[in-house]
Amino acid sequence: MGSTRAELRRTIANQLGDFYPVTVTQVGTTNNMFDSYNLAGETNKFKGMQVLVLDADPQNVGKIATVTYSDEVSRSISFEPPLPAPMQVGDTAELYNFKSRGSTIQQYNQAINTAILQAREQHAVIPYTVTLTSAFLRTSPYIDIPGIFTHIVTVDALNARGGTVRLKPGDMMVDRFSRSIEVHRRGVNSLHGLTLRLRGYVAPNLLNSDTDQTSLDAEWILNEVKAQLLERRMAAGEPVGQQDRLFLQERNEASAKRAVILTRVAPNTVRLVGGGDEVAQTVIAVYAGDTV
Repeated sequence: MGSTRAELRRTIANQLGDFYPVTVTQVGTTNNMFDSYNLAGETNKFKGMQVLVLDADPQNVGKIATVTYSDEVSRSISFEPPLPAPMQVGDTAELYNFKSRGSTIQQYNQAINTAILQAREQHAVIPYTVTLTSAFLRTSPYIDIPGIFTHIVTVDALNARGGTVRLKPGDMMVDRFSRSIEVHRRGVNSLHGLTLRLRGYVAPNLLNSDTDQTSLDAEWILNEVKAQLLERRMAAGEPVGQQDRLFLQERNEASAKRAVILTRVAPNTVRLVGGGDEVAQTVIAVYAGDTV
């Protein structure tokens, strides 16, 4: 388990004063919504913010629009482009990019993935287990290592009595370049007929949807992403006020916490050549039930 992209984005935007939740309190139209509580404020307070629809008519979910007008009296916002269906009481949405001086939804999502890529470059890895689909045979002692792995630690299996049969380091040889394992000596007979489990490490996956999760330390990601976004605003020459001081604070916090994202790998771990690329990320969904 870990933090989803949506959870990280909301927390970061909220900490930067760049986030407003909306729960519709009156039936709207395809290009406006009402919230008597969260949309209180002077006229055009929310103009320029992005609207992301969450829990609503399926046609509306995930749609993004831009606020063109917010009304102080009716506590409503108008936006473009229009939604496929009118917003109903109880529907929810989120607002980002306050007064067009914050960050867009895309910028938040990109900054989160940039932080994860930085963690990869610093060799942050995640423990992972894959159960193979066919039984091991002594006549074929070679095991191909799935492309998702960046490191391999060991091979084990459950015997007929439910006990764990674990290969000793001397009973297996890992070829880092061909990404394969040769089982030899006593291991060939002890694993014959059993379904194998490969244990190792994978690179942290990028978050390409709001429900995707990362097990990287959330506090480090929050500090790192806030530092990135504040630095971008400063580089663009935007009026940031005291945010230059906040940027230095977040950058220092992220640097101080960098050690928590680095994994102390198990003894006898072998680092593989290649693997862990974007194509291999799709394997995560297939083997999600086998994660350590």
